[in-house]
Order: sequence, then structure tokens, then C-alpha cells
Amino acid sequence: MAGHILQVLLVVVLVTLATAFALLVATLTHLRRRNRLHPSVTTSAPLSWLYSPAGSARLHRRLRLAVAMSGYRGRRRGRQTLTRIDGLAAALTREAVNLDRRLVRAALAPRRERQAQLRLLEPQVGRVEQVAARLAVLADEQGPDLGPSVGLDLLEEDVTCLEAAQREVDDLEALLHLPGDPFSPRRLDRPA
Repeated sequence: MAGHILQVLLVVVLVTLATAFALLVATLTHLRRRNRLHPSVTTSAPLSWLYSPAGSARLHRRLRLAVAMSGYRGRRRGRQTLTRIDGLAAALTREAVNLDRRLVRAALAPRRERQAQLRLLEPQVGRVEQVAARLAVLADEQGPDLGPSVGLDLLEEDVTCLEAAQREVDDLEALLHLPGDPFSPRRLDRPA
């Protein structure tokens, strides 16, 4: 009996440890993906750059936001044609990745050299942000054609027509004594 309890306890401990390990791996994977410039592009930036106030970490986060703002969608499967804006966003992402690699190398340099390299890289990060903002504006202006927008007036008119049609159906059902919607407010034989 005591052996059976020990076996059950051992299984519970092993399942708990396996669950904790799986959760740890999933969390680290999520954090690594979040630290990438884009989910489809790997990075060698340390995880601490997600929250670090260091200059290299701030520049890395600025690059992440710039790539997100540019609208880069990553590599697509199948034969889909890329628009000119998609191509420019992909080129901007490649430049941001190269700049990010230089940031990682600069972060590993001794303090004086690191500060000098970061001062040189900061204007380039700013240029990436400016180009990304311009791409975002172009993508908004030349986005997919969704057709003319349906105004609130048209929606309201459609709802009014639908309500009128429902009243006509209710009137016909009442006239012909057909069992329509038993909960219709216009039904004459509805109990009060």
C-alpha cells in the first residue's frame, strides 16, 4: 500500500515538473518571438532588451516598432504577388535586421566603443523610423480597395425598409389568420 502511494506521488511530481518545464519553454519561446523585429525574422538580441533601459535595447525596440509600422508581413507561402509597398517594406526590414545585428555587436563592445557606436547607429535607426512612417502612410493611401464605404444613412435606410417589410408580413399573417411569430408585437391574437 505504501509503495502504491509512493508511485502515485512520484507520478504527480513528475507530471507537475513536466508541466512546469513545458510552461517555461512556451514562455521563453513567446518572449523570443516578441523580441524579434518581426516574428518571421530571428534575432540575436538578448531577451533583456524587451525591458532594459540601455541605449542599445531602446534602439532595438524602436526598430521593432518601425518594422511593425511599415506593414511588413513576412514571407508568404504560395505564389502571391507582392505589391511595390510590400517589396519596400521587406527591404526596410532587411535594413532594420542588419542595423539590429550591428546593435548587438555594439552592445558587446567595451563601454567607450559601445557609446561611440551607438551614437553612430542612432541616426540610422531614426532614418528607418522615418521611412517606415512614410511607408505606413503610402500603405494607408494605396491600401486594398474595399469599395465605397457604406454610410450610416444607408444602413439606417436598410433597417427601416426591413422593419417595414416585417410589419407587412405581420399584417398579412393577421389578415389571413396564419400563425406567424408568436412573439411579434404586432400580432393581434397574442395574449396580453
